[in-house]
Amino acid sequence: MRWVFHTDKWLAQAQLALHHPHEALTASLTAYEQAMYTTDVTKPVGAASIASTVALVIKCRKAKFESRQLLSQSRRGTLLSELCNTIEEQKRLELADIEAALSSGEKGPVEAAEQRAEVLEMAEKKTEDIKNVFAAADPENHAKREVPDWAIDTITFELIHDPVVTKNGHSYERSTLVEHLKRTPTDPLTREVLTVDELRPNVSLKKALDEFWEKAEGWAMEW
Repeated sequence: MRWVFHTDKWLAQAQLALHHPHEALTASLTAYEQAMYTTDVTKPVGAASIASTVALVIKCRKAKFESRQLLSQSRRGTLLSELCNTIEEQKRLELADIEAALSSGEKGPVEAAEQRAEVLEMAEKKTEDIKNVFAAADPENHAKREVPDWAIDTITFELIHDPVVTKNGHSYERSTLVEHLKRTPTDPLTREVLTVDELRPNVSLKKALDEFWEKAEGWAMEW
């Protein structure tokens, strides 16, 4: 189980690097399910591995969300999406060249990894710069739509509406945490014993969420 768990995490990371967010999200969610609900008590997945898997799922979910936003803009025929697509295509070609050189032995693993990271960083910077230009010129239609990590439930990875906090300070969507506790009576992130009676409303997070939902208007529903 542990080997399969790590394999799915590696697959998700690889798919994300290749800009395949849908496939990356599927693989990361599989790894998450294996980590959270493994029945092999002799090989439990540690809290640190669970936390890193949760972070990976959120990263993949955000990448998929952004991909959908770009696709929506593309369907409206915006110049922004065309420019971003050009950057993505250039990135894919450069990554393919690096992989080909690695396979042929022209580049070593270290050199290929460094160049791969450089290509990804440069593509991300170009995309961000272009988005900022369009946002400044037309803020209503091109403002960056970003979901903060604290607004995401780390059990279902949907947006939180009714947050509760545990004795360890972790917050979750109330209904999904209650369902989780019926299945596994432990804190999802720490694996420490947890009961429904120990949950408390997270008033400060609820206030921040209300403000987020008000500003996000309708687009957050696309998450």
